[in-house]
Amino acid sequence: DQRQPLITVVVQVAMFIGVTQLRLYDIEVRSARRGELATDAAALQRHAMVGELAASFAHEVRNPLTGVRSLAQRLAEDEVDDPTRRRYAEVIVREVGRVERIVADLLGVSKRGAASPPETDPSELAVLFDDLRILLAPRADRSKVEVRADAGALRVFASRERLAQVLLNLVLNAIEHSPAGGRVELSATLDGDATVIAVRDQGPGIPAADRERIFAPLYSMRGGSGLGLAVVRRIANESGWAIEVADAPGGGAEFRLRVPIPATQARSGVG
Repeated sequence: DQRQPLITVVVQVAMFIGVTQLRLYDIEVRSARRGELATDAAALQRHAMVGELAASFAHEVRNPLTGVRSLAQRLAEDEVDDPTRRRYAEVIVREVGRVERIVADLLGVSKRGAASPPETDPSELAVLFDDLRILLAPRADRSKVEVRADAGALRVFASRERLAQVLLNLVLNAIEHSPAGGRVELSATLDGDATVIAVRDQGPGIPAADRERIFAPLYSMRGGSGLGLAVVRRIANESGWAIEVADAPGGGAEFRLRVPIPATQARSGVG
């Protein structure tokens, strides 16, 4: 049954809301028993938690689901050949699975459970880049922006889940800031002891004074949610990666994600 993954997501969302409500109740009970927080302070904490959890959940889930919906509409409304249909279906199944895992991760945070360590099996960047290009094609088409991807034969020893989240946010940000008729480039190169993944756009660029502030939660230069780049910075820090932004050659902005190569793989020459 192809609907089962979506049903699972709905059930997990309900569980997430329930767990959140229990945590909020727990805060109020502890506040009343211990006298540690005044009533007003407890209310502020309650509202802050609701806002933080709701914003994080909505942002992390919305982007892949928007792409999945667009691909599903193409399958339903357009004439596509069998290989394309299978490829679209692969991306849809993979992204719905990622949404399920995002929900599971948020549930784990709500329950204060220890997060399981991310997988670090080698991820083929060409496959990941192609998935992202297909997923974001409807968004890019609406903005009249071309997305190009070139990973060569490179792979990284990093969590594919986390890498997909970071790159999805970076490419969406690049599409948003690119003019109609512009181009977004996603590429990967080796640089010493790291694989450098670059996302380059042809937009107005980012002033030097704003290059640190853009990673702050809720800060936006274009009136968006301001959460995408904050998510990028958080995941990069948690994963031991480095994220930086600079001027792109010829104009625009270029975000560079440095993913270290494990010492054992560097010695063996695996990239």
